[in-house]
Amino acid sequence: MKIFDVTDIITKALADTKLVEAIFLKGSIASKDYDEYSNIDLYCLVSSNHRQQFLDVKYDVLEKYRSILYMSEILENKQICCMQIICIYEDGLRLNLYVDVAPFLSSREDIEILYDPHQILKNYKLSNIIIEEKEIAEIINQFSLLSHEYYIAIKRKDICQTVFLYGKMHNFYIAFQRYLVDTKHFNMGNKRFFDFVTKEYFKKQIMILKLLKYDTSVQAVQIMFNDIYEMLGQMPITFVSELNYDFFVFIMKLIFSL
Repeated sequence: MKIFDVTDIITKALADTKLVEAIFLKGSIASKDYDEYSNIDLYCLVSSNHRQQFLDVKYDVLEKYRSILYMSEILENKQICCMQIICIYEDGLRLNLYVDVAPFLSSREDIEILYDPHQILKNYKLSNIIIEEKEIAEIINQFSLLSHEYYIAIKRKDICQTVFLYGKMHNFYIAFQRYLVDTKHFNMGNKRFFDFVTKEYFKKQIMILKLLKYDTSVQAVQIMFNDIYEMLGQMPITFVSELNYDFFVFIMKLIFSL
């Protein structure tokens, strides 16, 4: 498979620079949930002494596979506290290279070690997935906030804004659903969600997606609200106390008034 060919080529090129202390994979390839369209999430440890040298040769290293059509740098990805280089090749394959990752001993994600001559990662272990109730409650809060904007857009007959908003609302709705029915893959966001659900559940979600167009979006949003409302009734009181429940109910009434 092409993603493995690229991984092998770039890993060897990184190791050959003698500037990298360790290289490993995360994401769908490391967790064995990949397919031919998966991005490559490649991580490398570079000491501060070699950082600038590495940055000076990064383009040459990444081009060892094929010509690069697009490349951008995020100097500090706040979620993982390191530099991220996004690279898309002429054949459409995407490689995300993360640089300067601090050594760690545990994580919520699987890793696959590709190069570790000094055994920096030998004590790595996968920690249990612990998702804070506050994190999930914020998903509902954001869903409610977007729904308020959606309500206004519908009342204004603002078609473009309505379409934009119900798409974002659905993202938060699926994030909450994934927490409930597929916690193991929560970190994947919306990606391949339907691969891990029952046929009955899949049919219901497809029905919502078919309704997510301007003329029928209100019906879809009302179904999403009903789902969330029913599920909140099954959540522990500690969870409900973390979210703005009164705001959720207020917005729900607005949506059902449409």
